[in-house]
Amino acid sequence: MQDLQILLSPGSYFHHDHMNRPYHGLSEMLQAIQNQYLIEKFQLPLPEKMTSNLPPMIKKSWGNLREIAWGLGLLSLDTTHCPYFLSPADVEMRKYVLAETRSTLLMAEKISTVTPNHIVAAGAVQIIDLISLFDPMLKSRSEYMFSNQVRRLLGSFYFPRQPYNVVEKVCHYVGR
Repeated sequence: MQDLQILLSPGSYFHHDHMNRPYHGLSEMLQAIQNQYLIEKFQLPLPEKMTSNLPPMIKKSWGNLREIAWGLGLLSLDTTHCPYFLSPADVEMRKYVLAETRSTLLMAEKISTVTPNHIVAAGAVQIIDLISLFDPMLKSRSEYMFSNQVRRLLGSFYFPRQPYNVVEKVCHYVGR
């Protein structure tokens, strides 16, 4: 995704929990109005220069960050007792990332009942933290990509941060 689209078109990636109309079915003019409304409603800061310091991998993956959060969450939580959440693609992604990175995965504290929202939250917190390291202004934009239920879980548990090369491989896998 381009810098300008990330900064000026939050409707293109915000979770539907935060919007009052479906964005992608609107005309260009109505999308522009919706974007302006979201920027004002959520008080999203606009930079003096319309570029960000995000690594190209994050910019390119911006539209897929929810799927990337799911992948990182699967790598960060013990999901052995809930295999019904995992698709064959999820199992393949885990094997791919482990084979490519040869990293030891950091696991979150045990959660008695893992739900899909826990999995997304475990990955979302890593993505949001990573984005805020490179461009703090984009932190709020990245938070609104996730549902209200996921956002409530972000501060509830300790979710470890995977090494950067693991995040890169998940981005690569999701984007292919």
